[in-house]
Amino acid sequence: TAESISVSTVPAVLVTTKAAEAGAASGLSGLNVPAIGAAAAAPADLSGVWKRVSTDNYDAFLSAQGVNYLKRRVALGLKMVHTVTQDPDLTTLRLQENGGPVSTDTLYIIGAEAIKTKYVSAVFMDKCYWEGNVLMMHKTDINGAYELLVGRWLSNNGKVMEQSALFKSLKNGEEVLAHVKFELQGPSPHAAAA
Repeated sequence: TAESISVSTVPAVLVTTKAAEAGAASGLSGLNVPAIGAAAAAPADLSGVWKRVSTDNYDAFLSAQGVNYLKRRVALGLKMVHTVTQDPDLTTLRLQENGGPVSTDTLYIIGAEAIKTKYVSAVFMDKCYWEGNVLMMHKTDINGAYELLVGRWLSNNGKVMEQSALFKSLKNGEEVLAHVKFELQGPSPHAAAA
């Protein structure tokens, strides 16, 4: 069974009433989340090589996107690694995602207009921005079927990068919330020397 998401792990910007109810129904608990706003912590540099170590409700999250059972099983078993590189001013994000059939390398300008991206066979328009200390990514399916709201932030003194993702159907309003934890493996090989 998946472990429950703890009280402080999901940013408020990701939690709607529907997502909280759906999360509770699927075993995710503790969706009393910290507020994001003026009192929130400042953006933090997420640069590093991050290995996925746990997922919560990820099967349901993928299923909501139309991923079939076999592909979901493969996705859940992948040794997924994210390499994140940010500039010192935290205005750019280079996100490399690798594991199994997934191999992406995308450069985002934080706060800029949305850019077209591809993840396996899905194509999105992505916009990246900060909400306090949470780096947000708003991904809209180019077919207009759904959108994903993904937040990434650091915990455990910068040794863990947490990621919560909210699926929202643009057809029927269905919402599914998932959570992923990554452990720091080392510095980004692309980061500027200090």
